[in-house]
Amino acid sequence: MRRPLLAPLLVTLLVEVADPAQAARRPHGPRYRPPVDVAVRDPFRAPACRFCAGNRGFEYATVGGEVVRAAAAGMVTFAGQVGGELFVVVAHPDGLRTTYGLLAAVVVGRGAHLGQGQPVGTAGPATFFGVRRGEEYLDPALVLGGAAAVPRLVPTGGGPGRWPR
Repeated sequence: MRRPLLAPLLVTLLVEVADPAQAARRPHGPRYRPPVDVAVRDPFRAPACRFCAGNRGFEYATVGGEVVRAAAAGMVTFAGQVGGELFVVVAHPDGLRTTYGLLAAVVVGRGAHLGQGQPVGTAGPATFFGVRRGEEYLDPALVLGGAAAVPRLVPTGGGPGRWPR
């Protein structure tokens, strides 16, 4: 005997975070805001290994001169040049560190206490924004509230990976 096929009873649409391991590590602290109000032109791409290629943050499509602001309150732990480019690193009370890079100018110094939205510098032709917990780079979407959702169809019965009969 064949049972009627009732899609709502057989299949549930779940929305999962694209990287469940990162979802488990999602910070539960202050709300973070994007450092600039422009589009992301190169999103986070986790490298396969510590020294492998990838994008360890967001690259924003700035044109230069835009004010780059602190994503959340914190203390500046670094402000200066790295490899000929200007960077600012801010440590936050929840244990995360945000990095603002490829800046045209830096307007803060090491030890400065910043409120959310306070300027850290001005943008160059592109602006980098990264988030780290310890030495681990996190997808900035996790702290900016835009975790990537991936729809998946899953069976509602019959056990994992098995369709009900």
